[in-house]
Order: sequence, then structure tokens, then C-alpha cells
Amino acid sequence: SDLFGTTAPTSSFEVWPNPTNGTLFWKETDFAVGTTLLIHTLDGRMVMNQKVFNASGSMNVAQLPEGWYVVTWAVNSREPVHKRLRIAR
Repeated sequence: SDLFGTTAPTSSFEVWPNPTNGTLFWKETDFAVGTTLLIHTLDGRMVMNQKVFNASGSMNVAQLPEGWYVVTWAVNSREPVHKRLRIAR
């Protein structure tokens, strides 16, 4: 907590490899039930939405066109965590 009583959200959410061209791996050491992994284009269009049942795993992103995306780790009761992702062939 800082002087004003607020705390920055902390997360151990990781995605790799980045850039990727097929399989994206993820890990979160503070896993909670009710998690969703989302991928959006930079203009906000959701292109993938996957319920997460484990603290680590993978998803196939080979169907996504080359470019930049935002990966969001969303848990019902917490602030979402966002990571930039590049798809490159």
C-alpha cells in the first residue's frame, strides 16, 4: 500500500513465446477458479475467449493473422492483467 492507500495490481501472469506463430503458453502462479483468457485486437475486437481450469497451459493462435494483440487474464474478483502479444510468421 502506498501513501494514499492504493496498491498497484500485482500478477505473475506470463505468456510465451512472444512473438509466436502457433502455440501460446501461459502461466499464473496465483491461479483462481473463474479465470478467462481473452485475446483482443488493438482496436478492441475480441478474437479468442478461453475458460482456464489450470495454473498453466497453452492455446493455438495459428489462425490469427500477423500483428499485435492484447492478451487479458481475467478473474471475476480481480483487476484484469493485460500483456501485449505479437503474432509473426
